[in-house]
Amino acid sequence: MAIPEFLGKQVRVYYNLHKGCLSIQVYIQGKGWRVKGYANSLILQDVVYQVFETSRLRAIKQRRRNVHAYACGTLIGVSNSINKSIVSFDDDLKSISYNPYNIGSFYFTSNQRPLKASPFCIFWNSKPYVCSFLKPIFNFNLCKSDMVKVTEFSS
Repeated sequence: MAIPEFLGKQVRVYYNLHKGCLSIQVYIQGKGWRVKGYANSLILQDVVYQVFETSRLRAIKQRRRNVHAYACGTLIGVSNSINKSIVSFDDDLKSISYNPYNIGSFYFTSNQRPLKASPFCIFWNSKPYVCSFLKPIFNFNLCKSDMVKVTEFSS
């Protein structure tokens, strides 16, 4: 299935260490969460940051990484090569991170303050940022040629 089919749907996203990009999971009834695509850049709306504590503690104990932290929200844009000029967001863009050895949750990189949810999360070249609102923007869809297809988007 192509990722544009999931625009406007609930997804969960994590950084894939082996592929060096974001893995996008969709919930399939009777099967659970399944990876349905990969991207370098995307935008989520109404985001909740989820960390499975048991898996986090196992990662710390074994000193071995495992997938246990996700950004969960509505997928509103995805691409492998976003041109920064087509995305407009508030000036209060803040960098966030997750490190199981530092804090048991996602946190703001500027002050280490924990983060549970945000109105929007922009993954830019696989790095996450949060902002409180998006101005009217252009929607970018993952195309077969990995070129950005720009269409008008209204929220």
